[in-house]
Amino acid sequence: MTDMRRAAREAVEALGHEAVMAENFAAGPASPQVACLSGLRSSAVVVLILGHKYGEKQASGLSATHEEYRDAKGQRPVIAFRQAGTTLDSDQAAFIREVEGWEAGLFRGEYSSPTELGTKVTRSLHEWEVSRIASPLDVDALLAEAIRQIPQQERGFYQSGLTLWISVAAGPRQAILRPSEIEAPELGSDLLKEAMFGPHAIFDSKLGSGVDISDNALTVSQSKGAALRLTANGDVLVGLPASQSGDGFIVIEETASTSLQNAIGFAAGVLDRIDPTQRITTVTIAAALGGSEMVVWRSQAEHDKSPNSYQMGMGQRERRAVHLSPGHKPRTALTFDRQAISEDLITLIRRQVKGKG
Repeated sequence: MTDMRRAAREAVEALGHEAVMAENFAAGPASPQVACLSGLRSSAVVVLILGHKYGEKQASGLSATHEEYRDAKGQRPVIAFRQAGTTLDSDQAAFIREVEGWEAGLFRGEYSSPTELGTKVTRSLHEWEVSRIASPLDVDALLAEAIRQIPQQERGFYQSGLTLWISVAAGPRQAILRPSEIEAPELGSDLLKEAMFGPHAIFDSKLGSGVDISDNALTVSQSKGAALRLTANGDVLVGLPASQSGDGFIVIEETASTSLQNAIGFAAGVLDRIDPTQRITTVTIAAALGGSEMVVWRSQAEHDKSPNSYQMGMGQRERRAVHLSPGHKPRTALTFDRQAISEDLITLIRRQVKGKG
């Protein structure tokens, strides 16, 4: 792949960037695997060039390139190209299917020569640059916006019992939807359909729903059920019932974690619907447990063991929004890291409710 790698390097450097490549690493005490992964983690974007050979498998059972791809996926943009007209070995064929199946628009097609690859790398990196300079990215302001979106008094989003709030702020800050697009009936209809029947459904299909426009934002809500809000900037706020049906104050951790995963997956689908060309590149995610001060937080096993016996705890009177550190992530993390994100956010909420964080 020497000629292909040279063409990619020249494309990177022609645009004024530095190409981080294994052949340029100085000798050091770290293993080649650690050195390559460290180089990848220091990079802003990854160009993945796929040929017909998979490569030697490492201790993980994956090739070095496959390890690097798995490490990069969901953490930084990956732009992938596949060599045309070649016979693939079975492992490489499986690897390429994995890359092509990633729902992030990263696969940029095939190349048949170094010249063609260089041209496509240049074009793709230019598009990436444009997306970054569309508007300055202030990650601190983005986190503040994600927290600000969560209602303190739940005005306009009445829920019985406890409410799990998930807020996603989109960046760089820019208008993604025009006022006429926010009001378009098909947008509200599409979001309602996805909320009820999509792969990450957050609504109860048995409850009635309403669509409204307020402050240039689209609101879809259910009586005593879930609610969502979408702004012109692409910010998404989801409120979900957090307590067990009928009690109003018992939260089952596993159920809350699943709800949070669905909300994050739903937000990813919303961004794909309104921003298919990926002008939004970065998101911050905040979460909070709102509603009653009375909270019983327990695992499913604890609840199954004694469903009618528990010790009432008041938790903190002001349960603040929680977030990860750093708070910002690539947009693709909404799709590929949603389980880890939801688990970590639920852990932070549990600590807060139990007065341990």
